[in-house]
Amino acid sequence: MIDRLLEDKESLKADQEILDNHVKENLLEDGASIDYQERNALHYHVYNLETWLEIALLEPDYIDQVSNSYDFLIKQLKADNIYNQFAKSKQKIDEKRAKGGFSYAKKGGTFDTKRVTRSVISYSTLKQEDLESQFAAKYLDKKKIKQSLFQYIRYFLWKNK
Repeated sequence: MIDRLLEDKESLKADQEILDNHVKENLLEDGASIDYQERNALHYHVYNLETWLEIALLEPDYIDQVSNSYDFLIKQLKADNIYNQFAKSKQKIDEKRAKGGFSYAKKGGTFDTKRVTRSVISYSTLKQEDLESQFAAKYLDKKKIKQSLFQYIRYFLWKNK
């Protein structure tokens, strides 16, 4: 955004090259994020997806990869694959977080489906689709919507632009 604001085409091109490399490393062909693959946890898949959705809103070149990643999330939700999270995590920090009281990182825990709220809102904005028509709309949480007020307002402002 700053490169565009400053009309710095050289810096923008360099940033886009970094993004091109990062998306290849971060979002796998099946739509899973590298963190999901390494951690077996939707918590981190959604964490990555939120960032990529914001990038895709500014950089349309990434819409296909991000949509594929969102579709991966929806497949997991439809399959009710929200249990046994972090069970196969390869990251030592997840075990430390679980021991430190971070309930989301508990080995074998359940994914908090309310965490998809920001992703569902941003994806609906990206695809110009009605929020209510999204499969995952049933997981939207009023408290999380209030915490995601920017995304929610943007959705309505951009809707049918």
